[in-house]
Amino acid sequence: MELVANIWPIVDEQSGLIYRILARAYTLEAPDDVISSTLKALAPKDYHLASSFALTARFRHVTEHGTLEGCLHISDFATYESMIIVPIIEQLEGQFAKLQGVNMSTGEPIAVAHIPRFGKEPYVITTFVMESINGELTPSL
Repeated sequence: MELVANIWPIVDEQSGLIYRILARAYTLEAPDDVISSTLKALAPKDYHLASSFALTARFRHVTEHGTLEGCLHISDFATYESMIIVPIIEQLEGQFAKLQGVNMSTGEPIAVAHIPRFGKEPYVITTFVMESINGELTPSL
């Protein structure tokens, strides 16, 4: 069983800066076109249930007022996408239950612990979410 994910970088509407990423993993066993359409169908609203991840201090944005740590401009996201997403998907893998069931077929209880993982090339859909000055979130679809 392989994991797939929706990723929502939250973009400050005024500055274009990304300070945090929302992400949610799913276990979907289906052809790529079904996975893609499912993730895209979930993207407009499912970020409300996603986990939040702050960008680390290694991401910086230089302005005329100084250097801001823990953020990057939306125009730089594609350049650093894998550096941002890999630690997030590693944390998402840890969110799944360690015990999925109990096998009683032998007469003794045996824990069934299959922890789903992302593949070598994780299937991820990225949807930018704009955050207004009043905190309203609007997905860019």
